[in-house]
Amino acid sequence: MSLLALADTDRGRVAGETTGFIKLIAAPRPVLKGTLFLQVVGMTAVAPAGGELIVEAHHSGARRA
Repeated sequence: MSLLALADTDRGRVAGETTGFIKLIAAPRPVLKGTLFLQVVGMTAVAPAGGELIVEAHHSGARRA
C-alpha cells in the first residue's frame, strides 16, 4: 500500500490543491520466472475531482493479460 498526499502530486501542485490523498494498493504478479511485478489492484482518491484521478489511473493500467 502506498499513500500519497495530493500536495505531493503534479495535479495537486498545478491546481493549487493541498487537501486530499491518493492510496494505491498493489499485489505481486509473476512476470517471468523468478521476477515479480507489482500490479495496482485498488485505488482510493479523496480529493477535489477525485473521480477524474481514478478514471486516469484505470486507463493507464487497463490492459488485459
